[in-house]
Amino acid sequence: MIETISAEELARDPGYPGMTPRHVAQTVYYAPFKKLTEADLEGFWVLEYRWPNGCTPYGLMFCELALTWAMQYASHHSPLPPTNGYDMRVAGTHLFGSELALDSEAILEARDQRLVKRLPQFIDNFDHIWTQEIDALMVANRLIESYETPGAKSGRDGRLSGVYA
Repeated sequence: MIETISAEELARDPGYPGMTPRHVAQTVYYAPFKKLTEADLEGFWVLEYRWPNGCTPYGLMFCELALTWAMQYASHHSPLPPTNGYDMRVAGTHLFGSELALDSEAILEARDQRLVKRLPQFIDNFDHIWTQEIDALMVANRLIESYETPGAKSGRDGRLSGVYA
């Protein structure tokens, strides 16, 4: 049976067991990853679609670093879209996201000027940049493929067997 709770009750939830501010990395660009509060209920929040049933501590860490900090960092260095990235809140094991508005015309203008200055060089040099990125990915892939896991046995087809399968 599905249980429905109110947004207010969700905001009052103490949070993921053991998740305290001292365990959150606080890698902040514009807004920190934090617990949903009753004050947040005034805004528009969307259940994070990747984890509709909640997530694990590792998933929370991914959201803090990859979805919150990295998207805010990327938005600062790119004029598109004109936002400050993604704001994220956690309620229990569930994640909610919202756009971080960019209200400063001066910042938007500065981002536009950076694009005007950098885009022509990027386009002119795209093939070289693309080749460098592919080469870097291939080096990383070969490193991962050559990693030997102690105690793991390889099957006839070369795949790891046992616990790692």
